[in-house]
Amino acid sequence: LIGNESLLQTVISGAAFDYLRADATRRYGQFSDLQQVIRHVLFVRQADFVPAYFVIVDQLNAAPPHRYGWVSHFGMGVQMEGQWVRGDTTGDRLLGVGIATAPSWQATTGHDGQPFVQIEPRIPQRAMRFVHLLGPATADNWAERPNFTLFQEDAATLGLRVTSNGAPVYHDDILISYQPTKT
Repeated sequence: LIGNESLLQTVISGAAFDYLRADATRRYGQFSDLQQVIRHVLFVRQADFVPAYFVIVDQLNAAPPHRYGWVSHFGMGVQMEGQWVRGDTTGDRLLGVGIATAPSWQATTGHDGQPFVQIEPRIPQRAMRFVHLLGPATADNWAERPNFTLFQEDAATLGLRVTSNGAPVYHDDILISYQPTKT
């Protein structure tokens, strides 16, 4: 990634998905105790090569425990609905952010010139993984956003099950290795 000292480590593209892994650790060099900042992005397509949803995993490690925060801004408004953040934009368009982060977390919404949500662990962590499912929606189909379950989370892998809550019917088991692979 040009100009910010990040490194694109892995890119995979297929008919049903695209995946990338980027190391942004050097981008945050001003934090001397931050040892790792890795982002995984998975674009999942269901039909007609249109992204049905995205999975974003931010993997952070530091020497002492930290209270990390994940912040997202929205266009018109933001509200929490269970494990989902509903981000309103113009018209009836929405962005849903499903929070699948494993440790106990809390969400704070606010307005700092734009509506935002901040997700953070309830207690400081040495290693933290923010796991989010993002999907476009409308006011009419908001109730049909997918269900998700984090079924595996350890030092090496993440397992996330995503199941449709309407048509089309799908059931995706997503496995992400936190260790870079060599090909």
